[in-house]
Amino acid sequence: MEQLIVSRRAGRADILVVLEDPSGARRRERLPSSQSDLGRAVEILARHLAWRGDVSGVASKLRVRVEQGDELRLRDDLADRFRRALAAALVAVEDG
Repeated sequence: MEQLIVSRRAGRADILVVLEDPSGARRRERLPSSQSDLGRAVEILARHLAWRGDVSGVASKLRVRVEQGDELRLRDDLADRFRRALAAALVAVEDG
């Protein structure tokens, strides 16, 4: 997991996820959320990705940016929230 770009569409969070394969190839996925709260949206996304099984962690320099008008603003608080939620979800997946 390298980067999340969060925007709002119709009052809900819409997240562009940038994943990096072990080979270094990047792929992008857009995942809409039913949440309007951005923090809650990244937590739900973390659980979804952990249970999907193709995400094993985050890059040391994970960036979470939120679209505000024509700008993208870094949100370290959302990155921390995503990291914590993903770590907890990966443990839950391992425990079955």
